[in-house]
Amino acid sequence: YAFSFTGGATLKWFRDVFAQKEQEEARQAQKNVYALLDERIPASPTGLLVLPHFAGAATPYMDTGSKAAIFGLTYDIYKALMEGTSYEMRLNFDRLKRFVPPVEEIRATGGGASSDVWLQIKADILGTPLTALSCGEIGAAGTAAVAGKVRLMIFPLCRRWRRCAGYFGPMKRNAANIRRCINNIQNCMRR
Repeated sequence: YAFSFTGGATLKWFRDVFAQKEQEEARQAQKNVYALLDERIPASPTGLLVLPHFAGAATPYMDTGSKAAIFGLTYDIYKALMEGTSYEMRLNFDRLKRFVPPVEEIRATGGGASSDVWLQIKADILGTPLTALSCGEIGAAGTAAVAGKVRLMIFPLCRRWRRCAGYFGPMKRNAANIRRCINNIQNCMRR
């Protein structure tokens, strides 16, 4: 015999985690949510590989410790994570606009400032030029300088901190898509 611990459970997990909107649509249309999802999937194979061991593996492995995996999303998910954090920054900046003058340039430091790809994504989504500084982690030193605790040591370093490692301006060709994504995010957050 052959069986799976997770056949319907994997689809239920997807429904619960990713398909809240479709659940509501199906409820309003008095339709099965899985039938609605079935209508929306492409006919061709996805190119993704799913190891559906969300509750371990049944036959032929009989390994209750086996873990699930989804292969093939690597770069899509990687970029989406950078975009998601950048959209979150954009929403914060949009709220701050009511209280502060317009931001004409953003200075980037830290680990994220070492990724030209992420800096360009941020510049596009924020709609503001970003300058990456050559000094990586300066947050703690800057805090100490503001507090006046290490003034003699910090100020000679300030010139080095201001050196630019790169400049990233928003690309106009991405603006319409970004506006659409921001509207989608705002609509989701209102629910």
